[in-house]
Amino acid sequence: MLVSFCKRIIRNASIWIPATALFVSGAYLGYRYWDYRTAESGYEEMAEKYVCRNGHAARATEPSPPAIPDSGTEADDAEPVGTDGEGDSEILPNIPTIDWVEMKKEGKDIKAWLEIPALDIRYPVVQGSDNDVYLHHMPSGEYKYAGSIFMDCQNSQGFTDVNTILYGHNMDSGAMFGKFRDFSQADYDKAPYIWICIPGKAMLYQITGFHIAHVGDGTYKLFSGYQQSEKADKWIKEEAAKSSIASPLPDDYIPRMVTLSTCASRSDERRVIQAVLVREIRTAIR
Repeated sequence: MLVSFCKRIIRNASIWIPATALFVSGAYLGYRYWDYRTAESGYEEMAEKYVCRNGHAARATEPSPPAIPDSGTEADDAEPVGTDGEGDSEILPNIPTIDWVEMKKEGKDIKAWLEIPALDIRYPVVQGSDNDVYLHHMPSGEYKYAGSIFMDCQNSQGFTDVNTILYGHNMDSGAMFGKFRDFSQADYDKAPYIWICIPGKAMLYQITGFHIAHVGDGTYKLFSGYQQSEKADKWIKEEAAKSSIASPLPDDYIPRMVTLSTCASRSDERRVIQAVLVREIRTAIR
């Protein structure tokens, strides 16, 4: 009897243990999908509510390479602006305008708004007291595995450093910086620029490189203060030379670079997009 009972237990266990494992696995995957989806929905809602371009929601605007005006041009409420005020001058379309008063209600540590038109990436940028705070938290502080796009805690929040580093997860869904996996020459050719907006200013960056970096290498060098020096310029040129796509440095760039970093296949590697500042446009603060 005892032997028969034990055999029955073993036979039943061979059924319910795999079934339980399958259920738990399915529940976990379901939770992760819900977690990813609710996080992304939150960011999409922020873009719709707080970001406008020429009076229209940002999501309604197709990415197109802008004509570039002189540095310091003012864009009142993100209206198209000319390079010199003449009627036949080039214009700079699609300047994001942020409702900072309302945006900052979503999180006290929101410092900027990031857009990469070629990859349809639009996110707020936060900065915490360390680089772990927003690894798995939304700007509101709510836990979400996808976390936030966040600036290195040692960087100046005004993007005045020679190298400002922004981190984001490489999500399987393509969210955050997950689309870096597929960044190509065609993407660069379509829209080789990045917008970063802070209160009172929209900054236009030109992409200068895409490459695989290694943790702790020169790509992550942090300079002290705002250094328009030969040393900084040399570093920028060295970084641009690492690019795996044809993305030359513009002739008149300002020696300030953004390094956008996400995970790669190996634990000691990172996919990186870098861009240099080419123009700063004053925007209305509201």
